[in-house]
Amino acid sequence: MKPTAISSALETIKAAQTDLQTQITQAEAIELGIAKQISALRAMPISLTDFSQYLKKHIEVLGDAWFTGRSPNYMTIARTGTIAMNQKSWESYEPEVGVIESHELFMPDFCKLNHGDAFGALCFTVPDTVHEKLMAGYRAAVGDKWGNEEAPTVESRRATIAELQGKLADSVKQRREIQASLGELLGVVGGTGQGNEIRRSGVDSVPTAGTAKPVALKGQRLSNPDLVE
Repeated sequence: MKPTAISSALETIKAAQTDLQTQITQAEAIELGIAKQISALRAMPISLTDFSQYLKKHIEVLGDAWFTGRSPNYMTIARTGTIAMNQKSWESYEPEVGVIESHELFMPDFCKLNHGDAFGALCFTVPDTVHEKLMAGYRAAVGDKWGNEEAPTVESRRATIAELQGKLADSVKQRREIQASLGELLGVVGGTGQGNEIRRSGVDSVPTAGTAKPVALKGQRLSNPDLVE
């Protein structure tokens, strides 16, 4: 190939390489920007109104734990020296016809309802009332001090993060395609036998597809596997 033709080809390749590398850099900047936006949303405090939903879940968990601690499964399983609750005779529950012996119902220690904490029992039996009363108390005690009412709601943050993660996935996909194109370009150049001339001209090798990854912010939890901590 004539020197002028080689020079022209090298310039074309260098321009293409520079353009692809610029696109990769831009994509990485977009991904980092998205990660920062998500991190900022996650770092914001929540309002007392949003706190209410987490309190409600906590009450549900406490109630479930209390009931599980009553060993309900053993109502139908006989332990050594006992009779399962579903196998006891009517007479066991009602020694005299018309007279109900309530204490007989949960005689086995592992089924007694009066074991465990009273708050757990309330969380199981009247969870909505517990939640309502606690929230009323919190609002009266710290409602004017809690603040954060101007912050985005948790629901809106979830929606925003879902949208941002969609954009992140699109950017990562595009960046990988660009990296693949760059790898193909350098591969074709190497296969023409002009590799040494190109290297001497200043066109260096670059990472192949998938090696350039944006760094996730510390503590960030994203569904995209292309982000690394």
